[in-house]
Amino acid sequence: AINDPVVLQKLTNTYLYAAILENRPVPYEAVEALQKAISLAPKRVEARIALASLRLMQGFPKEAAAVLEEAARLDAKYGQTRWQSAWVYRQAGDNKKAVEAAEKALELGYKFGNFVESQWLLDIYKTQKDFAKAVKIYEIAAAANQLKIDDYVALVELYVKVGEQDKAKDLAERVISLDKGRKEMLEKVLKAK
Repeated sequence: AINDPVVLQKLTNTYLYAAILENRPVPYEAVEALQKAISLAPKRVEARIALASLRLMQGFPKEAAAVLEEAARLDAKYGQTRWQSAWVYRQAGDNKKAVEAAEKALELGYKFGNFVESQWLLDIYKTQKDFAKAVKIYEIAAAANQLKIDDYVALVELYVKVGEQDKAKDLAERVISLDKGRKEMLEKVLKAK
């Protein structure tokens, strides 16, 4: 019998990959392995994150969210758990809880792996016209060198919307220095106020 929680979690990954490759449902043994991993190391959040992802994959978003909420209680300072919770809440159709979890993750210092990972949150902020929060997402991505030229142009537009004219102008000048073809359009953005 396997009694190492890390090995059990890796065993679950094997079950998952096999199910995906063979286009069949995830076997119950995968859930059992993660539950055993959790019972062997009840304060380890990684197995809970894996279990939540598995349950979501199996079509149980509410159970997945409950598992992640427990993980968040166990390690309140782990931003990855909060970001994963946000993803599960989105899949379950609860955008309000998704945004709350994402904001908590960012507050805890979570850094998304790439800018695409944050697009859903950015879209929500833009739809709600909460441009200051949208700016923060862009700035996090910029600090991690995750933005493309079009993203910088969008950030210039947001700076204008939140009244940060100096930042908008400085960034526009940097964009123009990289792509002269955007000069006319950015000048119009800066004049829009």
